[in-house]
Amino acid sequence: MLSIGDKYVPYFYSPDDNQAIDTIPIAVGDRVSFVATTAATHNIKEAGYAEITDITSRVIVEDAKVIQVLSAPANQQESEEAGSSLLIALTVEQVLQLEMARKLGDITLVPSRLTGNTLSVKSSDIIDRLSGVRELRAGESQ
Repeated sequence: MLSIGDKYVPYFYSPDDNQAIDTIPIAVGDRVSFVATTAATHNIKEAGYAEITDITSRVIVEDAKVIQVLSAPANQQESEEAGSSLLIALTVEQVLQLEMARKLGDITLVPSRLTGNTLSVKSSDIIDRLSGVRELRAGESQ
């Protein structure tokens, strides 16, 4: 196990659908980022993706160090739901950001070499002719 330093705490990450952990090899010492998919006006966990005009995916935690890869026990590996989990070194602030994003939307783990901290995608970038509605009121300047 790698040393994580004084300002970091170990964070146990187990994805809902194993995403990149099982498809892209991730090893101890690798760097990973977390991408949050959230909406500005509603909680995706409660309302789902019914309102698609304000959904954004962006990097919320970048370049976190993997300190341990935990594989499922041999007797569980035959199950479709069994997969790997990670122990990751994060600051307390990063843990709070990640937990808040998990409560409001979806989290995706991505190897850091595939992202940058400016990576951001909005639903309007994906869906043709989708634009926000702007309300104008009498007496307001544009």
